[in-house]
Amino acid sequence: MMNIGFLTLDIIIIIAIIAVLFFLSFYFGKKFLAKLIILFYPTLLIFLNLPYFKPEGDTATIGTFIGLYIVMFLIVRRNATAKKLYSGFRKFTDGLVLSIMFVVQLLTLYYHILPLESLYRITLPFSNFFTETLPLGALLIIPLVGLFVTNISDE
Repeated sequence: MMNIGFLTLDIIIIIAIIAVLFFLSFYFGKKFLAKLIILFYPTLLIFLNLPYFKPEGDTATIGTFIGLYIVMFLIVRRNATAKKLYSGFRKFTDGLVLSIMFVVQLLTLYYHILPLESLYRITLPFSNFFTETLPLGALLIIPLVGLFVTNISDE
């Protein structure tokens, strides 16, 4: 595994994804990341219970999930709204928390749902944490808690 100082490639990839999502939250607002987090659940439910189609192969499985996710995003894109737009520190913390919660969802998808190990294999410390320490149910609830915390005072 490639290392840059004390950072492994896995940590660099995760930090890069969080940074991109963080900047997207500033560009599109909190509403965008909230939609991405919320849409994960109905997409997962539909994907795991497809009635007449079972994708075979890693590429077909990944493509099916991404396709369903895009369809769900197109359906919901105008219906989900955040009540208030913040500036300053609150905008920063909300964007950071929602970015981290979305990365938790991506890692849950990676370890428990889709066969993504053929694309990239994450090193052992992350594997142990996401497969042995936290069960699937907890990993699915954590992003919802983060979404709830960022929306506590939006009334």
